[in-house]
Amino acid sequence: MCIYNVSFDVMKSVDIIQYNIKSKKYNSIYSGSNEEVNRIISNVDVCGKNVLTVLSSGDQAFHLYNKGAKSVDLFDINKLTFYYYYLRMWCIKYFNSFYLEDYGYRYISKLLKIVKPSSNQERLAYDYWVQLFEKVNSISNLLEGGYSLNNEISDLNYLKTRIDLGNTNFNNIDISKKMKIRKKYDIIYTSNISDWILQEDRLLDSYMNNLYGLLKKNGVILCSTFSYIESDEFELFSDKFNCELFTHKGYSDNSILFGYSYKKK
Repeated sequence: MCIYNVSFDVMKSVDIIQYNIKSKKYNSIYSGSNEEVNRIISNVDVCGKNVLTVLSSGDQAFHLYNKGAKSVDLFDINKLTFYYYYLRMWCIKYFNSFYLEDYGYRYISKLLKIVKPSSNQERLAYDYWVQLFEKVNSISNLLEGGYSLNNEISDLNYLKTRIDLGNTNFNNIDISKKMKIRKKYDIIYTSNISDWILQEDRLLDSYMNNLYGLLKKNGVILCSTFSYIESDEFELFSDKFNCELFTHKGYSDNSILFGYSYKKK
């Protein structure tokens, strides 16, 4: 669940864009994912499955929909990801483009002129972007990072039939702390959240127990990495999960780890 106050969220966004003032709940947004999202998801069958994924740039959710997930619920500690997700969905629907081609006023205002909100959530997102661009000329300072071209979906026809502009189930939560999600999932995509949680050791136990409780029998957690699994994480999860590594061949035929999964015992 998430309580929306568009004017306040716009104010916090302006703080980031103009003054670089950030917090956990109001932070810059990844413009796209630089992890191997498509490769990671391809290691499991998501078709017909109920999935919970970190929202972040939206890449994970879009690939899950594109591979036939039955439902895709979202979570993120950064509230602003909700608004960016709608901007991405509109870009896909109206401009037939997986990523935004520009972050300035002219491009996004052209997009907003086409949008006709059909739900309360879509109206909230629409009002946010209209109000924000009354105060700024670009959102480039709100976004960070680049994205992997391996993640781009070139044929958007099926994805357009799957994305739901009226029924986005977004949970504005820290998944390593107490939360109120009661639904059970077949798959949870956490990206590399554990890298951040490991900086606060006391949260790792809570994070693992939350994921275990959210999963159905034989449910799977999908994780990304750019190097290795921390030993503390692996040892803790091994009590309740079986781990599988995802690798590919590098330029010198060395195996490169790009992700891994935990299957509930």
